[in-house]
This record gives sequence, C-alpha cells and structure tokens, in this order.
Amino acid sequence: MDSCCNNLYNNTFDQKRARMELSNYLKKGVKKNSRVIISPLLKLDLQDKTLLDIGGGSGELIFELSGHGLKQVTYVEISDSYTMVFRDENEKRNLADITEIITGDFVDHHSRIKAHDLVTLDKVICCYEDYQVLVNHVIDKATRWIAYSVPDDKWWVKLVHKMKVFTKLFIKNSMRTYIHPVLEIEQMIAKKGFIKIYEKRKREWLTLIFERN
Repeated sequence: MDSCCNNLYNNTFDQKRARMELSNYLKKGVKKNSRVIISPLLKLDLQDKTLLDIGGGSGELIFELSGHGLKQVTYVEISDSYTMVFRDENEKRNLADITEIITGDFVDHHSRIKAHDLVTLDKVICCYEDYQVLVNHVIDKATRWIAYSVPDDKWWVKLVHKMKVFTKLFIKNSMRTYIHPVLEIEQMIAKKGFIKIYEKRKREWLTLIFERN
C-alpha cells in the first residue's frame, strides 16, 4: 500500500480513536461486534500455538487470546497511532517478550513474516481492493487456522454500502471499503486444504473460521 494510503489510514484511525477504543475495552470488555470472532477462537486448543493478527487495532483479540497458552504473537497494523496504543498496553500486560509488532501493510511486509498456527483478520479484508492478493498471502501464513470477518454480499448489504460510499464522497472522506464475493474467498481457502468449522452471520457481518484438513 503506497504512502498516500498509509496517510489516509493514519488520519482515519488516529490516536484519539485508538485510545478511545482501548479505554472502552478496558472498561467494558470486548465490543459486541468482535465477540463473534473471539468467542469461537477461545474454544480452540491454543496452548503453545502462534497467532498472527492482521489489522490488530487496539489489540483486544490478542489480549483475549493471549491468556490461553499462546507462545508467540505477531501484531500487524497499518495505523501508527493504534500501534503505539497497543504497544503500551501490551507492555503493561507483560506480553512484550512473546510479541512481534509490525507497523505497516501486511501485503507489503508478508515476506518477512513467518507462518503461524492461527491467522486472524477481523474486518480487514473489506479494506483491500485487491482482496485476492491479500487472501493468498494469508493462506501462505496459516498452518492450522484462518479466522476472518467480512461484510456479507447480500443485496441489502451492498445497497447500504453504496449509500455509505456516497455519503463519504459528499463529506470528502477518501476512506474506502469494499464488499467482496464471499463464496470466492471461501473457495480460495478451501482449495488449499482448509475446511470451514465455523460460520456466523450477525447483521451485515459474516464471520468464518477454517481449519487445515
């Protein structure tokens, strides 16, 4: 992702927003729309496993899973502000020794990242126009599980999305999101030997977990 896109993400996901999200998590726990992906992951055998969290945000997914035996975590986040907020809280939780932090676009840095047992992307794929490149890199980095959430590609979700895009253009907000073909993403993952073990629809979001067969 080029520098103008990095600046766009930093402007959208700024320090004020990052600190507010972390503060809400510390006070109230996992937000409702993230429980859908975190709850089923907590049922997996994570003892001595490794986690790659792409688009880690304020870190609530990592913080929730880290108490279940993970031996190593890699956090990837394009926003400098979110990375700083995550780093501070991660150190407070004494997780720095098991955590690698990468600031930048996963697609740009994928070659330096080793394979992990579990790869997670909570509301991340929809931020990439070229989702196929992203998904292929994700598959290469997952040895056991892939978990992600994306907007469902139902007609009404697409309609609402178009309205949101128009609104952003009207207020001159350059941040863009995309609704990608859900079935095609599933097929890409399945062709590499993964089987779907979890699927949950909640409003416009679809959350899935795949395990290598």
